[in-house]
Amino acid sequence: MKKTFFLCLIAVLLLCSCTKQTEETAGKSPHSAQVQTEPFRKSWELKDLPFVITPAGEATALAQTQDKNHFGEYVDYKGSFYFRQYKKKDYEETAIHQNHGYVDGRKRNMMCYTDKGKLKTLFSDEGVGSFYIFEDRFFAMTRTDTQGEIYSVDMKGENRHVLEKGCILAADEKKGFLICKNEDLGLFSVNLNAVNWAITPLTLNGSFLAIKDGLVYYQESPEGEEAYLGKVYLKRISTDGIGDMVLAETKPDLYDDVSAAGKTMIRQFRMTPYNIYFSYGSVGGSAAMYQGGGIMCVPADGIGVRRLTTALVDEHFFVEETGFADYLYFYSFADDVYSQKNLTTEEITATEIVAGPVNQVFMREKELLFLNADTGKTEVVFSKEDLDALELTEDLMLKALTDTPSSDSYIYDFKNTVFSEQYVFTELYRYVPAPEEDIGWRAAYRLISRAVLVKDRTTGEIKVLDIF
Repeated sequence: MKKTFFLCLIAVLLLCSCTKQTEETAGKSPHSAQVQTEPFRKSWELKDLPFVITPAGEATALAQTQDKNHFGEYVDYKGSFYFRQYKKKDYEETAIHQNHGYVDGRKRNMMCYTDKGKLKTLFSDEGVGSFYIFEDRFFAMTRTDTQGEIYSVDMKGENRHVLEKGCILAADEKKGFLICKNEDLGLFSVNLNAVNWAITPLTLNGSFLAIKDGLVYYQESPEGEEAYLGKVYLKRISTDGIGDMVLAETKPDLYDDVSAAGKTMIRQFRMTPYNIYFSYGSVGGSAAMYQGGGIMCVPADGIGVRRLTTALVDEHFFVEETGFADYLYFYSFADDVYSQKNLTTEEITATEIVAGPVNQVFMREKELLFLNADTGKTEVVFSKEDLDALELTEDLMLKALTDTPSSDSYIYDFKNTVFSEQYVFTELYRYVPAPEEDIGWRAAYRLISRAVLVKDRTTGEIKVLDIF
C-alpha cells in the first residue's frame, strides 16, 4: 500500500514539474519551499497562518501572478460553476505518465452546477479543454493545440460563431481580451469588446508565458547556434499589439555542444511586485531531461538585468522578497545541494528547503491538501473524515466510486482542483499499468475511471457530480 502511495505522489509531482506556474511572494517568512520529486521529508503541523505548508517545509504566502479570470476547465460565473462532461471514449485509451489526450470530433455536454446545488445540462458540442465566459457567451476551442477552431456560443449553445483557427491560451478579463495561438498568426489577441471581435497579431514566433495588467509576456528564440547554447529572449507586448519590447536576453554560455540538447527555453516564470524572475535552459536526451540552466532577474524598471546563478542549476526555484533582504532558493547540479542565496550580500548557504507543488494536491497526515496560489494558503480538499466517508485510504485506494475492486496495481490522480468561496471541485482519475504500451523506461497507463467531486465548504457535504 505504501508503495502505491509513493507512486501516486511522484506522478502528481512530475505533472506539477511540467507546468509553468507563476507565483509572487506576499509574506515575510524566512522559510520558502520548492518542487520536490521524492517522498515527504518532514511532518509539519497545519497552522491557521498565511503560509503554505509543503511536504518538505513552509513557504511564504503565494499570490496569483496572472490576472484572475473566468477561464479554465471549471468556470465560476455569476454564482454557478460550468464544466464539460467527459466520457471514457473522450480520452485516449492509453498514455505515457497518465497524460491522456482528448479524442477529436466527439460531442460533450456542457454542465452547470447552479448556486442552488443543482446539476443541469446546458448543451452539447465538440469543445474540449479550458473555456472562457464573457458577457454571457462561451469562448471555447475544439482542440487544445493549434489545429482546432476557436468559437463562441451563447449560454444555450446557440448562435455559434467561429473566431479563428487555433487554441485559447489565456484571457484578460479586465480588458476583455483572449490570448490565442495558431500556425498562421502565431500569438494573437481577440478583442471581445470590439465589433466582430477584432483579431490583432502579437508575435509569429513567440511562446506565451503569462498575462498581467493588459501585458502579454512571451519568449522567443534567436536564429542559429546561439539558441542551443543558452540564448533566449524575454519579451513583452500589450494585448492591443502596442509596445513590443525585449525585457531581457540571456547569453549563449550555458553549454559547449550545440547537439547536446534542444533550444534554450524559459522554464519557470515568476513575477513579484518588484521583479520578474525566470529560469532557462534546454531539455535533451531520450528521457527529455532538463540539462541544467541559469536563473535571471529582471527589475520592474528594466534597469539592472542580471544572472543570479553561475553554475548549472535546476529549473525550479523560489524567490522571497522580504523588504529587508531578498533570497533565492534553488538546487545546484554541480554541488548536489539545495541552496539559499542572499541577493543583497551574494552569500550562498546550504538549506533543507525544497520545492513543493503549487496548485496541486498532495496527501499529508491522512488529509488531501491543496497549495492554493490564489490565496497563498494550504487548503483542505478532503479531511480524514471525508476520505473515510469515501473509503479513500491514505495511499489513494478508491472503493466507493467504482465497481471494480481496488488492487495495489492501481494508481489514482487528482486533477483540476478549483476553489470558490462555497465549493471545491476536483477530478479523481484511476489508472492501471499498460506495459504493452511502454516506451523504454517510460511507463504507459490505461484510464479506467474518472469522477467529478464537489464539496460544499460550508456544510462539508460531498457529491459525485459525474463518473464513468
